[in-house]
Amino acid sequence: MITGAQIILYVTDMDRSSIFYEEIIGLTLTFAPSPYWITFDCGGTSLALHPQDSGNEPLQSTAIALFTQDLEESRSIFNSRGANFGEIAEPHPGVKFCSTQDPDGTTIFLKPSP
Repeated sequence: MITGAQIILYVTDMDRSSIFYEEIIGLTLTFAPSPYWITFDCGGTSLALHPQDSGNEPLQSTAIALFTQDLEESRSIFNSRGANFGEIAEPHPGVKFCSTQDPDGTTIFLKPSP
């Protein structure tokens, strides 16, 4: 059911973090559609950088995205097991996901396979 994974780091400075992961660590940049989302190849898993929200929420540093062939079916199955994924959101055309939190509060996104 799960076809892949992505680690999402919420960062305070996208440029500084992108330089670190690409030029210092040596990861291959795979996708940079905007200043709000950059991904790197990590050999089967991807690392995504996303800026921290500037609101009053506590800072979040890490999230995990799990990819699936059928978002609605997987959401239904996982929720029947107690996962409590929320409604499927589509904040931008082509971007769909739902989310929950693990027992320690880490955000888990469920997304369609790329």
